[in-house]
Amino acid sequence: MILPDTDPQKQKQLEIILSTNPAEDEIHTWIRSVDDIQTFEEMFRGVVYDPCPDFTAADIEEALKSGRIVVYSSKPIENGNFVSPSELEAAAYSGDETVYRAEVDVSDIAWIDETQGQVATDKAIEYERISCKGMI
Repeated sequence: MILPDTDPQKQKQLEIILSTNPAEDEIHTWIRSVDDIQTFEEMFRGVVYDPCPDFTAADIEEALKSGRIVVYSSKPIENGNFVSPSELEAAAYSGDETVYRAEVDVSDIAWIDETQGQVATDKAIEYERISCKGMI
């Protein structure tokens, strides 16, 4: 059911996430409802600090201007999977010294917080596998 005040893009993102990678518990950070989703602009407009050593306020400003961002993940960058604008963050989750990287529209991600979001788009995403050996 769609509530009248629900942002249609957020509702669509929620449907994608629930159909591709729904939360298995109530403990872990996850998108479970539209209320858990932030747009990139909602999350980052006015941020003047560096959320991560390799994702800076300058990177945020560039993404706000261009509408594009490079994201990383310890899993292939596909709907429902978690991504981060920080390669270091993704590397911390990688068990095999591999991360995945893609440049996407900021609106392709349902943002949870400043270091992560879940992929939720109707577009095909081209990603590449890269080594993160020695990063952590």
